[in-house]
Amino acid sequence: HKDYSIEKLFRIYGKNFVVQEFLEQSDVLKALNPSSLNTLRILTYLNNEGVHILSSVLRVGKLGSSTDNFSTGGLFCGILNNGALKGKGYNPKGDVVTETPTGVSLKDCKIPNFKNVQEMVKAMHHIVPYFKIIAWDIGLNKDDLPYLIEYNTHKLGVDMQIADGPLLGNFTDEILALALKKPRLSYSY
Repeated sequence: HKDYSIEKLFRIYGKNFVVQEFLEQSDVLKALNPSSLNTLRILTYLNNEGVHILSSVLRVGKLGSSTDNFSTGGLFCGILNNGALKGKGYNPKGDVVTETPTGVSLKDCKIPNFKNVQEMVKAMHHIVPYFKIIAWDIGLNKDDLPYLIEYNTHKLGVDMQIADGPLLGNFTDEILALALKKPRLSYSY
């Protein structure tokens, strides 16, 4: 929080906090819910032929919330390859949502600069090739340029297939075959 002193941050969080630059988001994403950083969750798969985008969804926070988390009451909506939203989103109850909390119609919304977002995540996946599937959380800054928020290699957001279709798509058989072929690691604690 910008009004907190360093001393107050240490009192509230102890040693468990991160300080990062504030991202002023794209006007298009801000219109969907100004209180949260609304992000794109892009799932990529790396195989011998390159990086493939498996799924793309927009995550919009609950009105008044500072996070875009679906689990805290937000919504998500699938994104078509051209950046247009699929028109139907879903809330945590599984209800169909056709507009954001601010009244923006999902079917009339298009993600700006979506081709650059796709190119960015494909390029980044080559930097960490030891992960075959990665879920990228991407924001768009005030100039509509993609901005990496984080990447996830665990708990990728399987629930997003509700809004975007089968998660692994045409690569389902290939990925399952790889998973079954690899020896399982066992951990003892």
